[in-house]
Amino acid sequence: MVGQYKNKKKTILLKNVPDGYLSIRSGLGESTPANVLVTPFIYEGNIIGAIELGKFGEFTENELQFLEQVNPNIAINFQTAESRTKLKDLLEATQKQAEELRTQQEELRQANERLEIQTAALRQSEKQ
Repeated sequence: MVGQYKNKKKTILLKNVPDGYLSIRSGLGESTPANVLVTPFIYEGNIIGAIELGKFGEFTENELQFLEQVNPNIAINFQTAESRTKLKDLLEATQKQAEELRTQQEELRQANERLEIQTAALRQSEKQ
């Protein structure tokens, strides 16, 4: 059912869930919910995730409205977290490249110093 939300881009409510579809476990036991709700997180038209909720009773209109209201905030938070992770990865890559450039620059500086010493030695030998 979670895969179906990608095609519809809307909340799916499954009533009278068949036995074995989804089990809810707790310290008091295990049971199949009466209803299952799958709601996708949509950010700028793209689905970035979904929540699947099971309930022993029916979902009330207030619960469904609440999920619809908080859904955009959840999507924004997921997108923000993903963006921060990407930014962190890019920063680390940039820092690594900067360190590699510093190492190369130092190697070039040392090679240049050796060339200057060799050039000075050649000039000295030409004068003699």
